[in-house]
Amino acid sequence: MNCMRLSLSAVVLCFAVAPLCAQDVVKDIQARMKQDPGVVVDVRTRQEWNQGHHAKAIHADWTSGDLKKQAAGWDKNKTYYLYCAVGGRSAQAVKYLSDRGFRKVYNLGGYDRVKKLP
Repeated sequence: MNCMRLSLSAVVLCFAVAPLCAQDVVKDIQARMKQDPGVVVDVRTRQEWNQGHHAKAIHADWTSGDLKKQAAGWDKNKTYYLYCAVGGRSAQAVKYLSDRGFRKVYNLGGYDRVKKLP
């Protein structure tokens, strides 16, 4: 019985702390982007982009291969902040760019988080 209470308490604690962690992540991203604005890249599809995107973002669709074409002309010394719908495609794109010598590439995660950024 004590084990069950302990487990339940741990679950409740996780749910209570998760929103605070998300806020901290957004603050950390904001601070990094203030220090080094870089280029914000939306790697979602054109349809997703058309439904809304960050005001400062450029569009480079990961799924269609557009990002790979565009990245061939990008400066590898610049900072790039990538995002998609939930973070999976942007993680793949970050790995792709990192493997090709881009040094400052960051995964912002999903659009819901990015919408909160200036």
